[in-house]
Amino acid sequence: MKTDNLLNLALETISNFVVIDASETIVYMNQVYSDMLGISLSKIIGKKVTDIIPGTRLPIILQTEKEELGDIMEFYHHGLKRKIKLICNRMPIFEHGKVIGACAMTLLQEMDEINHLYEELDYLRSKNQEYRNLLESLQEDPLKKIVGSSDTITELKKNIELFSPSNLSVLLTGETGVGKEVFASAIHQLSNRNTHPFVKINCAAIPKDLLESELFGYEGGAFTGALKNGKPGKFELANNGTLLLDEIGDMPVTLQTKLLRVLQEGEVERVGGTSPIKINVRLICSTNINIKEKIQLGEFREDLYYRINTVELYIPPLRERIEDIPALAKFFVQRNNDENGLNTKGISKSVLNLFQQYRWPGNIRELKHVIDRLSFLHPYDIITDEHCGFLKERIMLQTQNSQGKSSTVQPAEPLSSDQTSDIYANIDFAEIEILKEALEKAGGNRKKAAELLGISRATFYNKAKKHQLFDKK
Repeated sequence: MKTDNLLNLALETISNFVVIDASETIVYMNQVYSDMLGISLSKIIGKKVTDIIPGTRLPIILQTEKEELGDIMEFYHHGLKRKIKLICNRMPIFEHGKVIGACAMTLLQEMDEINHLYEELDYLRSKNQEYRNLLESLQEDPLKKIVGSSDTITELKKNIELFSPSNLSVLLTGETGVGKEVFASAIHQLSNRNTHPFVKINCAAIPKDLLESELFGYEGGAFTGALKNGKPGKFELANNGTLLLDEIGDMPVTLQTKLLRVLQEGEVERVGGTSPIKINVRLICSTNINIKEKIQLGEFREDLYYRINTVELYIPPLRERIEDIPALAKFFVQRNNDENGLNTKGISKSVLNLFQQYRWPGNIRELKHVIDRLSFLHPYDIITDEHCGFLKERIMLQTQNSQGKSSTVQPAEPLSSDQTSDIYANIDFAEIEILKEALEKAGGNRKKAAELLGISRATFYNKAKKHQLFDKK
């Protein structure tokens, strides 16, 4: 085969290729490019490049004598009958140091190919991060995520270490906000199921008529709006792993019956289905209410209670483990710094003393919210008691409400189910104070206040509107 013929065949393998001389005349174009333009080569060769390719930058390459790499250009593809985008390289051609022409070629047929490659790369990156996170979680001691060294927490950690390797069902009890999910996660990570899924569902957060399909899945067409191919439930998704049923005390009695059967038989049947599906799931349940009281009221099955309560672990409220507050505060400050690029130096002893006087009805969750607020408003300082006027007011209110007892705040009785609304009231109060302080610091400028808090303007507006801050004078 002659060299010239081999060269011509090689040029035909390039997606699109064109060469012009110093007078901007096309001296070569491959068949691929010609087909894309919908013009025969006999009508292309010898013509001005701007007549064949309007808007081309090849004449500019002749003038500047500089290459352009990775430029995006748009063409009307004659064969596809639509516009396409291409990645193009343009280069001057030199002879004895003088520009005698220029050429252009595309790297890929279409931008869609590049987008597809980016999507694949993003997918691989995300999977790689998942595996890295899993590896780190397996290497790290899960008990380190349970912050505190009080006697009650130390004993809890020992029990978790003891029972985690088993397949026994665990019931976690304690008030709202004590961190039951953190303890459940530690149990899973210390079990022999730690390379399998850890699936969570809040039984109180899902409407009763949807909870059954969320737990057990459904077949296609089982009800109006059901996906065509059906959907697996949380039990199927947690197969060979661990399922956390949060707030199980709020599960309807009718579903409790089906749950009991699933636990006894080791299989689920989807809504609208006829064939049972075998499952192997380790169950962890959590609740902030007294299930025994619910049993007496006929609102919870006693046989289910004993089924899920093989091991019961009580997580104490924060007011019963105030010696853990300094470690928890340090943990939340550091996490805030890491996640939000802050540099809060720490918390003064006087603030920690205030923290230990307060009763924390919202428990660890409320402590986190307070520290989040203080960190955002004082991102480069040590947090001192002069920043905590709102907390002093809360302590004063608690003292006043304890009438006749002692000016020192006394430990409170555990919250009953109808008192949990107080927790959210406190959290709302903290949120309002954060928004008001940010607005004041920003001189009333809402955009600056949102930036100060590190949230979007839309989020700031929604929260301010929720609390009617813009209506208040």
